[in-house]
Amino acid sequence: MKITHAEAIALNIPFYADHVTRAMQRASTHDERVWVVRLETDNGLVGWADNHGQPSVDGLVGQNPASLINRDDIGFGPQVACLDLVGQDNGVPVHARPLPHILVGHRYAAPRLGRRGRGIAKARVHLY
Repeated sequence: MKITHAEAIALNIPFYADHVTRAMQRASTHDERVWVVRLETDNGLVGWADNHGQPSVDGLVGQNPASLINRDDIGFGPQVACLDLVGQDNGVPVHARPLPHILVGHRYAAPRLGRRGRGIAKARVHLY
């Protein structure tokens, strides 16, 4: 499976005062720009993901999506779109794929799993 087309699509999402919380009204002006990554493959699959900054999709065409999943240099949106493609190709939706472990680096993160102030806690998580 190879990526044949890659694009980043800009969406402007308007905020309406009666549909957002007070904190969001203070934090935003009138709209928010969100980017959607769309990747197509030679076997007809389409992978999607969102991104809060303009992602770079340069250099993705011709690549195998499975080889891009752990490459942090391509950014979050393209990585998730590649995960979507690999999941579709294997018949397993990304949301149903268990993650074996996640390391949490903030000292107050995962208070039930690690002792406060120890820095890193290891947890078993699942995407739902």
